[in-house]
Amino acid sequence: MIVELKAAELAALKSKNAKDEFLANMSHELRTPLNALIGFGKLLDTTELDNQQKEYVEIIKSSGYNLLHIVNDVLDLSKIEAGKLTVAHRPFNLYDLFTRIEKMFSATIKEKGLWYQYFIDEQIPQYVIGDPDRLQQVFINLISNAIKFTVQGGIDVSAGIVWIDEEQKYYKLSFTIRDSGIGIPKDKVATIFERFEQLEHGAQRQHGGTGLGLTIVKNLVERMGGSISVYSHVNEGSEFNFTCILEKSTVIEEIPNEATTEKFSFKGFKVLVVEDNRANQVLIKHIFNKHQLSPKIIDNGQIAVDLLQSESFDLIFMDIQMPVMDGYTAISVLRNELYLKTPVIAMTAYVSEGEVKKCMEAGFSDYMAKPLDEELLVQKMTSYLHNVEIEQPIVNGSKKDEGLDFLRTIVGDNRDMLMEIIKEMGLQWNQDKKDLLLLSEEKNKEGVHRVLHRMKSTFLSLGPNHFIYKILSEKGSELTDDMDNISRNSNVLIKEIDLLINNTLEHAVKE
Repeated sequence: MIVELKAAELAALKSKNAKDEFLANMSHELRTPLNALIGFGKLLDTTELDNQQKEYVEIIKSSGYNLLHIVNDVLDLSKIEAGKLTVAHRPFNLYDLFTRIEKMFSATIKEKGLWYQYFIDEQIPQYVIGDPDRLQQVFINLISNAIKFTVQGGIDVSAGIVWIDEEQKYYKLSFTIRDSGIGIPKDKVATIFERFEQLEHGAQRQHGGTGLGLTIVKNLVERMGGSISVYSHVNEGSEFNFTCILEKSTVIEEIPNEATTEKFSFKGFKVLVVEDNRANQVLIKHIFNKHQLSPKIIDNGQIAVDLLQSESFDLIFMDIQMPVMDGYTAISVLRNELYLKTPVIAMTAYVSEGEVKKCMEAGFSDYMAKPLDEELLVQKMTSYLHNVEIEQPIVNGSKKDEGLDFLRTIVGDNRDMLMEIIKEMGLQWNQDKKDLLLLSEEKNKEGVHRVLHRMKSTFLSLGPNHFIYKILSEKGSELTDDMDNISRNSNVLIKEIDLLINNTLEHAVKE
């Protein structure tokens, strides 16, 4: 019996490993062409197109994202079954999330002639701590279904409060998605959260889908401390209600939006891209060119190893699955034989949690999943390149570190844009220093590190050689070394930067 039990256990383990490997390979094979499909669809959308061409491009993009959602659903289900689905815990703007979701569905709503409205209880805080991506995933699944099964009328989304724990700053929120669609038959209501369960079967299916969306929604909601229920009548519509627990955030963590992303320039930096897929090479080249960067692109890890023995780069992007030498072998040689310290970001269509861990353990500095997201790509480049010193413009034979020369290389002669950036920089600094003082008084080491990182991002556009930036890099990193005097040291740092900011503003006004 013991021998048979061990044999059965070994067989089950082999089956699980084979399933995980199959899903990882399928993810890679599907995401690689999807990367090109979605990426070039976005690029094409920015060119001069007539109305018919714009319609075709929208269909291409929409179909690409639909296929990507199906791939994600299958992979998420696999994570749920393996108990590896994770939920993040970070600050985000809940109100912005609702606005973003409305924009996401605006084209489909307009096309079907439906109305869409949302309401948020004013007692709900704007900034909360939780997992914005998973919460958005729940909304997307539920609202997509509502739109799919609604022919006339519209969708109503609302957020309210179930209870508030003022002492711990926890909020249990209730979210409702109500539609005026075809409704759900009574015999189906009890089973719609089961895997592969759909309202329609056979050749007469009109609405499609994998039957995994609501299963995943239920699991996500439960992992966020809530539950989900549905009330529906045939031909009268459906109402999905789910709850989750979020924490009120005292720290505002802003993420650059697409409009800001468009303005970023990485002129002067050297970036290497190791990618064998030709379509992806062209796509990455076009994205980087939008930000004044001409990357060097090569085909495999062996070429990278040979090249990096004689040439240096500020940042490297490397695919995992390549011919001749794959990414894992290449990073091992670079780290263990060449002792390369340059940040190397893995780019791969494998998206399992185990793969991410494997990348980090192998020696990669970071990880990006395909299809590549331009906004995330720019954010990662900013975070890694902002500490790299590049040549500053020479003024009267010396580098002018207290001025605005670096910023002018980004905005050109546009004085209005220059002043707008300076103004926003000042506003963000006022918020940053308040947060730093508060967290320093609380001796919140992690919070101080987070705000200092945000401060560096605030002054990034002044250049890595600017006095303000250098002080933040050098003295900011020392703040948490002396936690007993952190409040006093923070005040000293703030006064020093305030003085430099005033000098910078005087330069801006005079010039």
